[in-house]
Amino acid sequence: MRIGLILSVLSLVALPLDTAVSQTKEGWREYPHLVKVFNEDNKAKYSLLVNDHVTKRDVFIFSEAVTINEPVLTNGGDVIIAANDVYINAPIDTRIYFKYKYLYWQPYKKNSRAYGIITYYEKPIVRSFNYYYNWMEYYDDVGKVYSFKGFEGPEDRHRANEYVDKVLEVPQLPSAPMLLVPTEVNRQVGGDAPDHSVVWPSVRSGSIRIYASRIHFCETCLKSMEVDHPPITGGDPYDETRAVFLHVGGLKGGRGGAGMTTACSYHPSAQTDACDIDRPKRGALSGKPGRGGDAGEIFVKFVGREPSAQERSDLRLASNVQGGRPSHIAQKRTPKFKTLYDRPSRAIFSDEVPVHEGNLFGSDGRIDIFSINTDEAISELYALLAKYETNGNYAIAPLLRMAMDNPAIFSFSPRDLLAILLEEEMTLLQQELLTALPGALRGAKPIRSNREFFSSLSCSDEMSLYTELIDSLLHEICNFRTLNDLDFVRSYLFRIGGIYREGEADVNVGIRQNDTLSKLDNIAVIIRKSLAQQKEIHLMLYDSMKQEQRDKIEVAIRAVNEQRRQLLQTVEDRKKAKKGFDKLVAPMEKVADGVGKLYTKAISGQWATAGQQVFAVVKDISDLRLVDYGMPPADTADIDERLSALKRTLRRFMEATAQVRAEMLASANVNLREIADLRWEIKSRQLTSKLRFPNYIRASIQEFIRTNVDADRVLKSNLALIDQSLEGVLRVPTELDVTAPKQSCGPNEKGIRLQDAEGPLGCVRMSSIAATSALVVSGDWLRDFPLFVIEPGKNTFRIDLEFAFDRKDLSFETMDFSP
Repeated sequence: MRIGLILSVLSLVALPLDTAVSQTKEGWREYPHLVKVFNEDNKAKYSLLVNDHVTKRDVFIFSEAVTINEPVLTNGGDVIIAANDVYINAPIDTRIYFKYKYLYWQPYKKNSRAYGIITYYEKPIVRSFNYYYNWMEYYDDVGKVYSFKGFEGPEDRHRANEYVDKVLEVPQLPSAPMLLVPTEVNRQVGGDAPDHSVVWPSVRSGSIRIYASRIHFCETCLKSMEVDHPPITGGDPYDETRAVFLHVGGLKGGRGGAGMTTACSYHPSAQTDACDIDRPKRGALSGKPGRGGDAGEIFVKFVGREPSAQERSDLRLASNVQGGRPSHIAQKRTPKFKTLYDRPSRAIFSDEVPVHEGNLFGSDGRIDIFSINTDEAISELYALLAKYETNGNYAIAPLLRMAMDNPAIFSFSPRDLLAILLEEEMTLLQQELLTALPGALRGAKPIRSNREFFSSLSCSDEMSLYTELIDSLLHEICNFRTLNDLDFVRSYLFRIGGIYREGEADVNVGIRQNDTLSKLDNIAVIIRKSLAQQKEIHLMLYDSMKQEQRDKIEVAIRAVNEQRRQLLQTVEDRKKAKKGFDKLVAPMEKVADGVGKLYTKAISGQWATAGQQVFAVVKDISDLRLVDYGMPPADTADIDERLSALKRTLRRFMEATAQVRAEMLASANVNLREIADLRWEIKSRQLTSKLRFPNYIRASIQEFIRTNVDADRVLKSNLALIDQSLEGVLRVPTELDVTAPKQSCGPNEKGIRLQDAEGPLGCVRMSSIAATSALVVSGDWLRDFPLFVIEPGKNTFRIDLEFAFDRKDLSFETMDFSP
């Protein structure tokens, strides 16, 4: 249970991310950045505010399945989740949790006679003011609800110093502290909540974006959302117990400072008499309450399927996008001293002077629920991550400490999270094929499981905006699409070119683990060294950028702007030369205008807004399909080429930005740079091994075909080894059990033409034809398996079938590999 305390302005401290964000999973990342929440002319400090900033954390969670078991608190940062299935058992809360100390009265000069009677109030009197200030929102993990309760805090002013370093956390804007009671009898009105000092955009709650095929709420969560919770006794006007699991609501407004009670002079020998004279008088009014904070936004995008009406209803019920409400709607009267003493409670501070509460509401957010296909999801996620990568002026020290603590981190680039999501899907598909292959070789026709997130991947366009790694991963995922009426194992072999397609000479390259084990040992040594000499680093990322690094980014963005100029010129030329081209002008000019804005912001170093513009440009380009405008491809070929050139230069700009960020992080700590380099080498080896999967499968099937004795055992052993390499769990150097081929195709062997061949086939000579074609097994053994695939335009080549197949058991088929 998270306990918070609503008190006066004392401390603004970043919260650590809850354990719901795993510190050892590859696809879970947090990116901290410092945000100013109070103006320079900050009268809200009252000498007790620790600093004017909070550390927000953007949290990105990319995995095949994501489970939220504990509250995810971002302290005002944004959340992006991408997964096939999301299981929500605890809230995602993007509000700022200010950290407050227990004290809520103004400090005094020690040994001064002017510090006032509150220093020596009896415990019931102090308790009354505790009830006024210390009213907190908390999350009840058992009931799965947010609710409110009071917290008494220290009752004795003499003990207050014991609480100076103790803090509680509250999603509420700062309140005005209570004024000290002066020695004069005059009562004073409490101070207004310090709204004039707040930087309102900075205290807006973060946004949540979820890209998933299915979202599941726990049974207790659903029940809690459906029941009517009883009203809260003694709460503030807008308090309610509520089950919220996507919380982007605005912060509650701060309280006006409590009005002082009747003053009295203190003297050790005359305290009782002096105070008794003044006690019948009522206390003063409180200050005016502050307005609530603005809410964030929620975007839920169901990938590959339409959500049901019940799913939409559950999501809306589970979400809070309401602007923040004031903590009270009137200036409150502090009662008589005797009332404070006899009946300490929140209720004795009565509403007296109403305030116009409509001006105290923060702006509402919104929740949008969409259905999109896989292509749209991938392009949007890439654009979003590019935005955060460009504008995220993230704090260096926490990032470096995170790299030390989390062995799964191999990169500081947000865009690499998309690669992790794609890698997980690719690995699951590869493992499914490994499981299904033995049965398929014996005649079974296995069915691939359907993860809807990737079910609508078109695989039709080359996305030159994506990095080479993401392109490669998408290509391998596309290899698993079923072809015609074939099962997914046979379809995969068709798409990778057949069992006997030319491959690596050494199929075990990438599966050996010697170097990887050595690098892991080196990392352990470097971490020990780093722990011994780690120093605090207080630089923000872009604050440490050197001139040569700025120059590198400037060169890249100028190249993007030049491609923009050429695109506009080509559009202008085509508009004059071709009728009907006018309908393409508007979308082209929209892209060009977006690039122009990006150039202006990037060249002037406005990274916060440049990142937003990167997102807009990448999304506009990704969404643009010239074919949708009904013009012949020949008429748009030059425009298409200009767009491709723009994509390439924009990609180089984003890569230059990522490289500069990596350089700045690396320069902060040499040891951590070595760790990052070694981890990237390990990750690259693992990814390279997974992308060589087609070669491993071909080699394993070829060995199964040529093995006369114990073929099933050898196949099982090889497939198990491949599976272990996909998981990265090999502990000793190991290789596939693959014997050398019989080499029917010698150096001087021309090979026999397939149309002339009879009987068992050894070295076969093939030439391509106009359409993609394949040599397919039509006999009983390995029926419908492709031996090799010939693409149009390929020159004459030879394939060694090692006399394993008879010509009468093979057929030559034309194939259609279109999506």
